[in-house]
Amino acid sequence: MSVVVERVGPEYAAQVLAIVRAAFEARPPLDPPAAALAETEDTIGIRLASGGGLLATVDGRAVGTLILDRVGATTYLRRFGVLPDAQGHGVAAALIEAAVEAADGSHDLTVVAREELPATVRFILKPTGALNRSGSNLASYLLFEQSFCRALIDLGYQDTISREAEVREFFSVPEERAYA
Repeated sequence: MSVVVERVGPEYAAQVLAIVRAAFEARPPLDPPAAALAETEDTIGIRLASGGGLLATVDGRAVGTLILDRVGATTYLRRFGVLPDAQGHGVAAALIEAAVEAADGSHDLTVVAREELPATVRFILKPTGALNRSGSNLASYLLFEQSFCRALIDLGYQDTISREAEVREFFSVPEERAYA
């Protein structure tokens, strides 16, 4: 089983959409639902016309895809999906390798994933070696949705407030100066 990955444009919108829908529908339900499920052939075509995409095939059958979205010096990998029956066969790894090549000239390559999907993050990182002890730089480029970042900031804030005395002591800040 060999995976072939090619760059594609808007003429492949129907195939890309079919894979995106199948892959995202197979994931756990989310609240709110994944925005990928609201995509249409037109919206995918517009995305593909803008930055292009990658389509992975196995024995001539389209089984995986992602959309390249270049913003400034960063290339975002969006709508990353592999058909459920093709997972575990190196398709994601092949897409990541091809994305690294396609993003030539970018300073960063960033996978966009929802916080509710740790399995998705593992799915994307595992073939890259990012979960191994030696790791991979891809892990440092993960971008989580705003809600995840906000929750993380709020959690850190609440933790800091609950341990205010320890934090002041650590930074050697007397209480009377803490609120100046």
